[in-house]
Amino acid sequence: MGDFGTGVGLYFSTLRFLAIVSFIAGCINIPIMLYFDSEAYMGKDVTEENVENFALKGSAVCVNTSWELCPGCRRDDWGTFPATDDRLVYGTMNVNGADVMMPFIRKNGCNITDNYELSTVDYSIEIKNPPKKESSNDPEVWKVWFESTFDVEVAGVTVALDNEKLIKALVRRRQLICRMQEMMPHIEDFDIDDLESNLGECEIVPRWRQVLCRAETPESVYLSILKEDSIIADLSNETYTAASIFVTFQEQAQQQKVLDHLILPKLRQKMLEQKYIFDDVILQVVEPAEPSAIRWHDLHTSNCVRVVQVFFTTLMSFGLIVGGAFVIVNARKISPELAALAITCFNLITPTVVRLMTRLFESHPDESSASASVYVKITALRWTNTAIVTTFITPFTFSLQEGEGTGLLDWVYTMYTFDLFTGPVLQITDIWGNLCRHVFATRQNDQMKMNLKFKSGQLDIGERYTNMTRIFFFTLFYCSLFPAGFFFAAVIFAAAYWLDKFSILRSYRQGPKVGNKVSRMSNFFLLLCLGTYAVMTSLNFAQFPFDNACDSGISIDETFRGIWTIIESQEEVTLSDSDAEHEFCSQNLLRKFSFPPVPSVILEDAYEWMNPSQETYAPIITWAMCAILLVIGATILIRTIFRAINTLFFRDFKVSKSLSSARFEDVEEINGYVPQVEVDGYIFPFLLCDVDQIDSEMIGWSDAYSTYDAHNIIYDVPKIAVAKCHVRKLQTDDTCVSDSFVDNGAVETVVNSGAPIFAIVKSWVKPMGQLRYGDNATNNKEAEISVEETSIEML
Repeated sequence: MGDFGTGVGLYFSTLRFLAIVSFIAGCINIPIMLYFDSEAYMGKDVTEENVENFALKGSAVCVNTSWELCPGCRRDDWGTFPATDDRLVYGTMNVNGADVMMPFIRKNGCNITDNYELSTVDYSIEIKNPPKKESSNDPEVWKVWFESTFDVEVAGVTVALDNEKLIKALVRRRQLICRMQEMMPHIEDFDIDDLESNLGECEIVPRWRQVLCRAETPESVYLSILKEDSIIADLSNETYTAASIFVTFQEQAQQQKVLDHLILPKLRQKMLEQKYIFDDVILQVVEPAEPSAIRWHDLHTSNCVRVVQVFFTTLMSFGLIVGGAFVIVNARKISPELAALAITCFNLITPTVVRLMTRLFESHPDESSASASVYVKITALRWTNTAIVTTFITPFTFSLQEGEGTGLLDWVYTMYTFDLFTGPVLQITDIWGNLCRHVFATRQNDQMKMNLKFKSGQLDIGERYTNMTRIFFFTLFYCSLFPAGFFFAAVIFAAAYWLDKFSILRSYRQGPKVGNKVSRMSNFFLLLCLGTYAVMTSLNFAQFPFDNACDSGISIDETFRGIWTIIESQEEVTLSDSDAEHEFCSQNLLRKFSFPPVPSVILEDAYEWMNPSQETYAPIITWAMCAILLVIGATILIRTIFRAINTLFFRDFKVSKSLSSARFEDVEEINGYVPQVEVDGYIFPFLLCDVDQIDSEMIGWSDAYSTYDAHNIIYDVPKIAVAKCHVRKLQTDDTCVSDSFVDNGAVETVVNSGAPIFAIVKSWVKPMGQLRYGDNATNNKEAEISVEETSIEML
């Protein structure tokens, strides 16, 4: 699966690994499951009583409970949120001719005892700080310098400019055009040169939709298009400088050679040989992301702006967490099934909401960075909603209780059931996709609109990683009480492995080739999962029997011995001389968790209720928890410090020993760094540079029914289209690009100014196919191919 990107291959490897680990862990926990279902745990008096839910057999659910006299108990002791005052009841008995009422508490009787496929990245480098000079805009200059300095062969150079504002304005214009076309009964009737007449053909938007849905009217879209045209005209007259340079070499060894010489620790950069300094600038060279993963419209946003954007979206994510917690709390009061359904719905909706926030309010240089941002937010939301919120809203004394709507373990089982069936069923059926293809598509009155309904989704690697870590976190969080969860997790991971593989091969369209940034970040969250496992295992062992009832050691007074009647349930309780008075004691160590997490601190009050076996093993398990937390903390700290100082004293690069001898121009199915951007409402991406002399294989896609001109957004700028018309006939989509240009000297201005406004791309490879700028069938014959050099320069 590495063909779809390094991140995708690592995702499936991790998923397979976790499925195997979960199954092995489940097998290891079989003795614990047998113990939970044994007489030793349940007690002799309930060996014939079966747990109602078969799936909870082998869990820590406890059905062996009794009512114990608690003279000193007060209802306020049990009222702390979430309240468990139903554990405190009152019983009556006739003593010396008078009815006496005394408090009783429920006591739990259960006892705990003793190498990837070749890609463009392998041949390329990115220069992040080119000199702000006119010479930096010339690919020939970069080619000559690299070949003369390092004795290498350059296959291609892409000069990306800091023109994000212009690109975004062009994208907004195309989106507005798409909206106006959707308002018209026939898209082919739309003409950009006659917008006013188009207004009369647009469908009238009802007033109620304008007020309630804030629907746009044709007039408002028309004015917005004119506004964007004015913005584009102004931005097209500005001067843009080189912001990043992408250089592709013919061999992997040549790329490794260049990186070996130019990547140095920051403290040693001034010691770089003079011949490796370009135009008095020490180049910052890195391995770039895949061409399909580059976000050309966000490539050069400043780091300060990105930090502010991420902070803003983080606050929004926190608001989603609070809102989700509120809904789950109220759903949990009704039934665990409703709470599980609410959590499942949140888990399904969360990725869409987070992706929308990330797309609207964040700027990322590549898809790996964007996926990592999505991954962190979705993980925080799903972990909180699935495990953390539920733990804090479920009454502590319900932890081992069985019963629909009350028991924590009933809810855990319900969550596993939803994850096991809901997700796979929705993924297989693809309800929305089938509706689009078989219902909505057939009702479209235009070919373009119908084609859009057949556009499938793509694999969101950040969201899939989040779902994987959520299941793993949930399993480790509750495994000490529900060890069978490991088997559920193994089945869920295995199902996800095959379903995602089927979807990516058969259902999803191919997305950008995401790198390993999300995979590296997931390592941090997996360490947090292990830390959670250590903490929860230690605390759950010490918190048994989860009833907040402690033996006071005082025998029941002879006056109170006899048969009592519980007022609420009319249940009879017999107290004898072998029974003892009980008192309230808070066993919820999670709420009292403090530092340092050593036995003397955590278990300070726990010996009050622990049995001899717990007193023996609880300190050992707690020390083990401390060791695990120490190792995890040290690992994270060392990695953080190492990364901070690594760039100062060490090189963040190692020359690979296993290199392919294949030349870049001979490797099929890898693309060049050809700037392009996807726009909502269109099937194909839009090109952001002139591609007249670029082999089609370098672009990575083709439209069998149209030309690249129709998918090139640079011709939305009138003076660029005018300049191209003086070279050859422009075959753009007349509905979107004006065909009534006025030649007012703009051609000479564009050609001779030396100030390009779009990316400049040149390639020096043996063409793998015919050069194409016109119709695929007709105009290919017009292209004259030069084997020695095929080059283009963006005007």
